[in-house]
Amino acid sequence: MHWARLFSVLLACLLLAIEANGGERAFGPPIEPRAAAPNAERPRVCSFRYPVCVHSDLAPSTTLAVLSEVEQAWELITGAFALPPPLADWFTPYRVYLVVTGAEAEQGEAQTLLDGRDVRSTIDRASAFSLVPSGLTGCTRKAMLLREVARASLWGVSPATDPGTATAQTEALARLAVPCTELFEPAVGAFQRAAERALPETSSALYSRGASLFYEWLDGFAMEPGGLVRGSWALAATKTAPGALRWEERPDVFDVFRTTFAGALGTRTTFDDVLVRFAVARASMSPSVSWAWDIPWPSKGRRLQSSVGIAPTGGAYVRVSCVGAPAGGRLYVKSEWEEHAGLRWVVVKLGPGERRVELALTSLDRQTTAETTVVELEGVETLLVVGTNVGDPTAPFDPDDEVWEPHGWVLTLGASD
Repeated sequence: MHWARLFSVLLACLLLAIEANGGERAFGPPIEPRAAAPNAERPRVCSFRYPVCVHSDLAPSTTLAVLSEVEQAWELITGAFALPPPLADWFTPYRVYLVVTGAEAEQGEAQTLLDGRDVRSTIDRASAFSLVPSGLTGCTRKAMLLREVARASLWGVSPATDPGTATAQTEALARLAVPCTELFEPAVGAFQRAAERALPETSSALYSRGASLFYEWLDGFAMEPGGLVRGSWALAATKTAPGALRWEERPDVFDVFRTTFAGALGTRTTFDDVLVRFAVARASMSPSVSWAWDIPWPSKGRRLQSSVGIAPTGGAYVRVSCVGAPAGGRLYVKSEWEEHAGLRWVVVKLGPGERRVELALTSLDRQTTAETTVVELEGVETLLVVGTNVGDPTAPFDPDDEVWEPHGWVLTLGASD
């Protein structure tokens, strides 16, 4: 008993010491460079207008063209979007390395990595450098360069931003500034095909970039293009203790959204309602979302079980054809799901000319069932049943979690005259 009690005391002291040092108290991204910069001895050209250099082994004309595009991206980020420039000065400029795909660039994707923390600042700031595949040309290169300059800007104002959100938000800015379908369409397609995943997931670079669709849609609440992203960066500034191993995780972008969007859709609405609204809007975006089920009118009733669970901030979609529905017919809809998931369900009536009527399935707080009866189906061609996982009702969604647990669901559809 004596040794057990002594061990408990020592463990408590150790935890207090760690927290006092800031070492493990927060669980944001790690404060360490994820990759060393390539050989700095390779030829470089530097701007006379901004503290930025491009390092490249390519022909001087190509390197100069890239530098010009980086300068244009810098002007767009700091001018049109009114964002701070990357953390740099004339002695330590922001560096762009043109690298060989497959050797120094991951999967042909550009990356902007942490270079070093600014320990003099009272709020978290960091410098960064970018790795850009050397074989890019045209609008693909312009869009990628703008996205990476934006990412370097984000490192400078809110380095604790989780990687998935950072990728999606900077891609959204690039989508606003550079119309480049060959770069953006594959990413949006990957995002729409995996509707059940969490928005900040980073298992696929294409999916993370495609999640820009959410921020592009959310930007509709702002007064000017890019205003939503700019505001979230400004409000998500953090203060991490000296010597910490990880950035302070609070506030994150979702903390900002939970406060900003309180009441945005009406009295007593929350950011959860915004997530539901996006899930419904996502069903009509191009390319189409992946449907969990696409079924004819269930004249004998159906019980549908998910093959894939819904992660927090993800969604599930069931499409029911009303062709063959009897005159005056009704459809009973009941959903059941696992505990520790806040699933919200909406039935959308679609008629000629995309006429839409939305009906929410009613449920008590923290319950795991919701139901409704859909009536007045005259002229309705299709019913969309959309489920959104707004997260565990007992804890707010945290984009810094390493795993977002998906939750299964069962949908019961019963038709009646």
